[in-house]
Amino acid sequence: MLQLIIALSVAALVGIDQLTKWLAIEFLKGENPIPIIDKVFELMYLENTGAAFGLGKDHDWMRWVFIVLTLLVLIVLTVVLMSG
Repeated sequence: MLQLIIALSVAALVGIDQLTKWLAIEFLKGENPIPIIDKVFELMYLENTGAAFGLGKDHDWMRWVFIVLTLLVLIVLTVVLMSG
């Protein structure tokens, strides 16, 4: 039962992540920032074409390295969590 909860939690988190990215593209891209708390917090669309701090932004192959590493970490963490 615990394994099912973990698997569903992982799937839900990935789904929420993808949903928020889609919402940002759909409603914020090309639009003015949306203030939430005036002069403190606002929502705006910004793309980082690299990893943290723009690392590897001029190297397309780096994107695939990060994708593969992310998938491997997710798989390992899921296996560890499901094994108890």
